[in-house]
Amino acid sequence: MKTKIKETKTKVKMTKQLKLLTRLYRFFSPSGQEAQVIDYITGLFRDNGIEYRIDRQGNLYAANHVPGAARILLNAHMDTVAHQPAKLAYARLKKSGDLIIRSSNKTVIGGDDKNGVWVVLNMLMDKSINTPLSALLCVREEAGLVGSQYAVEHHADWMADALFCMTIDRRGNDEIITHNCDIQLSSDDMIDWLSNHGSTFGLHTSPNGSISDVSNIAEHLHINGVNLCAGYYNAHMGTEYTNYNHLKSTLRYAKELAKDIHAHLTANPQRVVYVPEPAWKPSVASTYGTAYGGAFSFGGVAGKPLKSTALTSDEVIDMFWEVLDDIELLEGDWSPGGGASHHEFSAADLRLSKSRKSLKVMGMTEAGADILYQYLGTDVLDIVKGKTRGVSIPVDTIVHYREQGLDAYEAYERTKGAHRETGIDDYKSMLDDDGKDYQY
Repeated sequence: MKTKIKETKTKVKMTKQLKLLTRLYRFFSPSGQEAQVIDYITGLFRDNGIEYRIDRQGNLYAANHVPGAARILLNAHMDTVAHQPAKLAYARLKKSGDLIIRSSNKTVIGGDDKNGVWVVLNMLMDKSINTPLSALLCVREEAGLVGSQYAVEHHADWMADALFCMTIDRRGNDEIITHNCDIQLSSDDMIDWLSNHGSTFGLHTSPNGSISDVSNIAEHLHINGVNLCAGYYNAHMGTEYTNYNHLKSTLRYAKELAKDIHAHLTANPQRVVYVPEPAWKPSVASTYGTAYGGAFSFGGVAGKPLKSTALTSDEVIDMFWEVLDDIELLEGDWSPGGGASHHEFSAADLRLSKSRKSLKVMGMTEAGADILYQYLGTDVLDIVKGKTRGVSIPVDTIVHYREQGLDAYEAYERTKGAHRETGIDDYKSMLDDDGKDYQY
């Protein structure tokens, strides 16, 4: 989602918490290259007396100082879609004075999901917390949930004491995601409880999640879960930024939610076990699709005049990113190096046309345009403004693609096994001589 802000440059006082966040941002950790940030985090664990494990993929498993077999599982991912290190810049919003962190070299800062990692680390190291907490920090989420898939398939026993999963990997500052695109993350009863709980903190439950590690966790452990807002905006784009005040609010809420939901579930153990139900899935519309080079091409709704949409700009942009996620799954290329939204559109400017009939995507690469032509067909129109290339996509085309037809996750299921077999070499130096996972 592209969000514009009015800001002024500022000097900031580096508190301990802010230093931790900026240190995480400065690690260049695209999917498959998380070794440096893993080394840093495990050092923090050792310095703070936190027990942890690391598996063959590089996923980290940890627990806080509070004993107990009934624990709240915190989750975030350590990889980003960055194609180069970010040069950090700081500013403050003119109206609220909120601190903004972004890059000065038009690249992602890694708020997705270093912000979630920051929340998890702060909670694990907080000795004032009395709630039993465990954590799973994943690698290669942006490459198709590869790390969490490995974790639940090989080490579900390490998380068998989890009552509930709190993933912190959602943009913005006001959502508790209860449905991802593949599954409903929590039972109806728990969603009602979460809605009431969140409303007292200015948050609301939402069924409009895309995809995140909590899907794998909830589905395999048979527990409820959510994806919490993490204070970042414009994810996967060079204009990505973090509102640090919003992120700190998420940390405060996560502490309250962990405490209260632990008390609720220990008092109501019948609500712990939950077998997730299917939710909507972003999809290619086979009604309109035709084979194209072994994939599918979506031709839109031919012959129908364009209509102004009643959707908000943010809703349309979110749908566009979901369409790109779907395309990447079909391509078997959900990765920062070559995936559509992770690279070809990282610097794009997205906005609704004045007529509200089309989404304009400006500043993309030529390869990005080719991806849209292939999958969205003749409805995609070229726009050239000086040296800037872009396209115009009817909102109706985006909506139809998202809501109808072929299930891209079938293609994803066929390819993700191959992903799991790669990426191990980076972590061999962190394993015992016999190559087994180990524990500190």
